[in-house]
Amino acid sequence: MKWIRPQDELPRRYERVLLYIEEYGIVTGCYNGNGVWTPDNLGIVDETASYWAPLPPLPKEDD
Repeated sequence: MKWIRPQDELPRRYERVLLYIEEYGIVTGCYNGNGVWTPDNLGIVDETASYWAPLPPLPKEDD
């Protein structure tokens, strides 16, 4: 998995991604635009995501 700095690239607006926020560690959340990130289940809006990464694909069931 490749971690991406927001200064280098941003995800699509409202796309669910992994976030690294120094104060909380790795959480899921989304980018709302204008430099604002919303981590899931933390009840906060944060502007300090250091890195983000796309969510990995779901596992495939063996047929």
